[in-house]
Amino acid sequence: MNDNKVMNKAADNIRILAASMVEKAKSGHPGGAMGGADFINTLYSEFLVYDPENPTWPGRDRFFLDPGHMAPMLYSQLCLIGKYTLEDLKNLRQWGSVTPGHPEREIERGIENTSGPLGQGHCFAVGAAIAAKFLKARLGDVMGQTIYAYISDGGVQEEISQGAGRIAGNLGLDNLIMFYDANDIQLSTKTEVVTCEDTAKKYEAWGWYVQKIDGNNVDQIREAIKNAQKETARPSLIIGHCVMGKGARKADGSSYESNCATHGAPLGGDAYINTMKNLGADPENPFQIFPEVQELYAKRAEELKKICAERYVQTAEWAHAHPEKAAQMEEWFSGKAPKIDWSKVEQKAGSATRSASAAVLGQLAEQVPNMICALYRYGSARWCYPRLRYLLRIL
Repeated sequence: MNDNKVMNKAADNIRILAASMVEKAKSGHPGGAMGGADFINTLYSEFLVYDPENPTWPGRDRFFLDPGHMAPMLYSQLCLIGKYTLEDLKNLRQWGSVTPGHPEREIERGIENTSGPLGQGHCFAVGAAIAAKFLKARLGDVMGQTIYAYISDGGVQEEISQGAGRIAGNLGLDNLIMFYDANDIQLSTKTEVVTCEDTAKKYEAWGWYVQKIDGNNVDQIREAIKNAQKETARPSLIIGHCVMGKGARKADGSSYESNCATHGAPLGGDAYINTMKNLGADPENPFQIFPEVQELYAKRAEELKKICAERYVQTAEWAHAHPEKAAQMEEWFSGKAPKIDWSKVEQKAGSATRSASAAVLGQLAEQVPNMICALYRYGSARWCYPRLRYLLRIL
């Protein structure tokens, strides 16, 4: 466990970089990124397991960002682990840059999903959790990764997230841990103006394990993640009550926190300068990583290398003991399309399209052992089918 002073310094570093990216671009969303910095820093510095030297390692944990407008938070975090340079951050939202306004899937840089429409990240995370369960059931603990997701008020409000939540609860996806940034602020008003539901009770009704915490308290974040990791029957939702624009100050020096104005626009002028000073940054040269933060992540990188080295040894031993499964796993992660004998698909003249589809799926089920398909009544939950077909491509 890291020293909390260093952890808070690292979170402030993310806040500084995120706000500065938006300020330089003259466009973007600083508030949410500043509020969520404590969670993402805790996750990456103490919990998320990945190989610093092999980003495509199949056994890695996955992190899915639902609110793509919070790209500055993710880019800043990935900069701390060496996936982006400070120069990359300076070019947020610029034509041809590697830091677009909403992240686009690029595994080499640590980005697992393209994000844009709110709620889609829920589906990606649930799909990945189902795929991970599927693989573990067939291959064993060699595929025992955890799927993490970061969601927001806007994502919870989207109907697509409701279907994903129900499926996850019904399937008991205990390998799925979602952090809900409940900052109660949206673009033009507080969320209470448009939302009155009890989100905790809703997820509990779907079969989730729900915890409520201070989303900016490192100790509470740690404890909640540990509790979620111990859960063996349900997906977990950590409702973190975060402060929108945490650390932000207005031009007159008063608090700019929990203000709708920080959601979707640069802090601007003296407010930006005062915010930088409040967070311990040099307003004239904000694109820096503090020495103690560099040390924190250098230490984590060494820890991860040891963890991965042990995992690779375990995988090699498993492959030696289960050569057929190892070959199957290699094929599934090769990116190659499966070989299918389409001549075996028998279609009856004049049959309904859903019957024709069933005939095709029947053969695919026999010939493609890593295919997952959703079952649902006609007219219900149609959103899930195309996304569930995509499951193994995510992994």
